[in-house]
Amino acid sequence: MKVEELRRRIPRLEAYRILKRLTMHNRIQATRGIVEAAEDLEATLLETLPDNAEVELISYSAKGVPGWMPTPRGWHLEEARVRIGGRELTSRSHPTLAAPHTPPTDGWSRGEARLVRDPLDPEEYRDAEGKVLVVKSHYRVAYRLAEEAGASGVLFYREDLPPAAVPYIGLFLPEGEDHWLPAVSIPRSMAEGIEGSTVEVYIDADTGVEPRFPVIVAWIGDRRGEGPLLSAHYCHPEPGANDNASGVAAAIAAFRALAELDPGFTLRLALFPEYTGSAAVFGNWLAGVTSSMVNLDMVGGRQEPGLGPVRVYLPPTGMGEGLARASLEASYLAGVEVALYSGGSDHDVMLGHGVPAVMVNQWPDPYYHSDWDDAYRIDPDRLRESAVLGAAIALATGVGARPSAPDPRPWMIVSRHLSRGDEASAGLARELFLGGGGSSWRPVDDSRVVRGLVPFLADYVLPGMGGEDAARLARLIDGEWNAYARELFFHARGGITVGALHSKLAAVYGVERIRGDVLVRVLEEYERLGLVEVS
Repeated sequence: MKVEELRRRIPRLEAYRILKRLTMHNRIQATRGIVEAAEDLEATLLETLPDNAEVELISYSAKGVPGWMPTPRGWHLEEARVRIGGRELTSRSHPTLAAPHTPPTDGWSRGEARLVRDPLDPEEYRDAEGKVLVVKSHYRVAYRLAEEAGASGVLFYREDLPPAAVPYIGLFLPEGEDHWLPAVSIPRSMAEGIEGSTVEVYIDADTGVEPRFPVIVAWIGDRRGEGPLLSAHYCHPEPGANDNASGVAAAIAAFRALAELDPGFTLRLALFPEYTGSAAVFGNWLAGVTSSMVNLDMVGGRQEPGLGPVRVYLPPTGMGEGLARASLEASYLAGVEVALYSGGSDHDVMLGHGVPAVMVNQWPDPYYHSDWDDAYRIDPDRLRESAVLGAAIALATGVGARPSAPDPRPWMIVSRHLSRGDEASAGLARELFLGGGGSSWRPVDDSRVVRGLVPFLADYVLPGMGGEDAARLARLIDGEWNAYARELFFHARGGITVGALHSKLAAVYGVERIRGDVLVRVLEEYERLGLVEVS
């Protein structure tokens, strides 16, 4: 089917209306708000989808989420306030003010502000007792170091947001851990010149809420049959328009159009809390019946300076050649770029199960994870085009589909290296992916076999991990997060030698960036943490 026909089947404002409805919900994970949002999404699907579609809402408890994926404790915010130098912010005006899952205060918590210039340096937290620490990055690591140092509070801000935007910084404190340090986010304009100021923080929150992780699945065809999956996460604080009410709305519009078309194969739609919900429903059901996945995450932003284009991010090399070819074909017809694999959304979970997956994504977004990510920033036409693109890829990967486009990834990798003047990496990529020869580069001489014990690493901070351990892990892998926290695990699912793993990662990311000694140190750290087995 041509893209033009899919475009005719998706009304211009269909996805935009769904988006606006979803942005009215405060959709923080493990809160009452996300349960209300899930129930409203189920109602939206029942109102929107044709009669041949089935809809099911599954509410997972923390026990229903696989043990390798940390789950946040239950939490419900009543009110948050912060006062600095005569200026006061409230959660009513700024829904992202309280860091999700922060402990409450006993009345007002006060302290003198102190800037943390290097959040990963434990020395920065010496003599921090009673201070309110102001942090600009690596928030979850900094939170643990600040709490261990006896700080009275922590303020988060981001240097890349507009001066008045309040960032969304999720702590995701795990169930079973005991925390007491209050944490709030402030705009960059308040962080400037804050050193030495008196800060007052008030948080009224219920941490006794039972955490639930609701997932909504719709399908046409056989519930147990294999077929493509359209997906999107629906969590994040209000308004959360581009991230990710846009992905949800586009996925629903795409699925509705294909359901009415009735393509003759099983097709599913899944909406979930990011990572936790997808880990639950993929592990318990969908990974075993999904042939390919199209994950939509941030796909409707209004074009303006600083906002990147929508792209289709392909699976890592060695996975999903058919999906990569279909994505290139559909993207070309829709006028959208394809890009090499990038992580950070729920396609990672499916890839961790060995199932091919792509992500449709718009990056960068200058309002990402902030209270400025509202419906005003959304372009209804861009949103519809993303729905068309998602539908086209899903259709091109259905039963009987035979995409004619070549696999673009090897050529893209070689071209990227050559554009950087990196002949050594380009030669290695030609040898590994295109059957060429002559590369003089050699991997680390290590024939031990690595086996991943988890699908991938979702965060620097693991349950029970102390601040200094988290800081050490962050320093070790931060610069090559995609390589060491995600692709490493995808390649190690069935076992791979350390040398072969070094070759695969270096061919993609570059021989200078993926050093053998660092890879061995990463694997030693992962083995100590129980994430891999090296034998």
